[in-house]
Order: sequence, then structure tokens, then C-alpha cells
Amino acid sequence: MRGLQEESGQVPIYLTLLVIGCHAGPRVAPRPEVLPAIPACPAPAVDVADWPLVEDSAGVTFRVPADYVERPPLSGAQYRRWDLGGDVAQSTAIGFIHSYEPMVALRRAPSIGMQEMTECIDSVAGREILVQAWRMVGGTFRNGRRQDKYEAFALIPVQPGLIVFLAGGGYDRRAQLLALAAARTFRVFSP
Repeated sequence: MRGLQEESGQVPIYLTLLVIGCHAGPRVAPRPEVLPAIPACPAPAVDVADWPLVEDSAGVTFRVPADYVERPPLSGAQYRRWDLGGDVAQSTAIGFIHSYEPMVALRRAPSIGMQEMTECIDSVAGREILVQAWRMVGGTFRNGRRQDKYEAFALIPVQPGLIVFLAGGGYDRRAQLLALAAARTFRVFSP
């Protein structure tokens, strides 16, 4: 810096600002606040009375929010799928698992990236159901960047060897809230 000093012995101000700017590091946009997952229990306080009732041939009924649109399943999968306002990144899938395993053996196992995972056994219309909820770090890609995904999973026994599942959520925590509320609307009518 000796050759750049003025006669007063001080470094020119423009050079000082340039050096400071180089050491400040890159400017990074602040990350939006990340909200924690909604707990699996207790059931969220959501009024589902005006949600459309869906009947399934297996003797099961359930409700889905009015702003969910039913879509054909992806790649011929054997479940029904609803997207929140037509947004495929926010959806709920409902289908059946043929298994004599207990519900706890069929639940989602914790994995890397799952945060705030909670699980409970709840009672819906006299039936025990297993409910799980978590936030998956970087679980979805939207608007050119990775975002966390808020997910819910529920298992409801229909009869021996047949269990209905609900898997839902999205990048907006509201999709998780609605999936957790929908899981509590299942009614099973034994054949």
C-alpha cells in the first residue's frame, strides 16, 4: 500500500471502500423464516363440515377440502389424488394397502432430512388410526429453488388385511394442516 498513500500518509478513501467491499463476502438474499411442522396430534381445529364427501367402493368415506381438485394418479399408481388448487406440488393421495402387518410396521420410518417428526395413535369414529407429520428439508423444487415440504401420513384399518392410507402435504404448511384434518374424516362401513 506504500505506493498508494497520499502525502498525508493515509490510504485514499476510494481504495479503502474497495478493500472493505471485497472482504464483505457475497450478498445473499435472506432465507424466509422456516416454520416447524404441525404436530400429528391433537387433530387440527379445522371445520370440515362443508368439505365434499367422497365415497369409495371399499366401504370407506372421507372428506377433501373444496379447493382440492381430483386428478388422475401419476404413472398408473393405484390411489386417488387431489391437488390443492390444481398445484401438483401440494397434493393428497388416498389409497389402500393390502397387508396383515400391524399399522406400526407400515408407518413412514424417520429418515435424513425429516425434521420435527411426530407420530400418534388417534381415535376416529371408534377406530384407532396412526398419524404422522414432519417437515422434509429441501423436499420439493419450486420457482428454481429447493424448499422444505410439510408432509402428513395416516393409516386407517378397514378390515383384516386392508388398510387405507392418506399421504399429503406441500411447500405451504397449510397443505399439511388440511391433510391432517382430512385424515380425521374417514368413516369405515364394514361389509
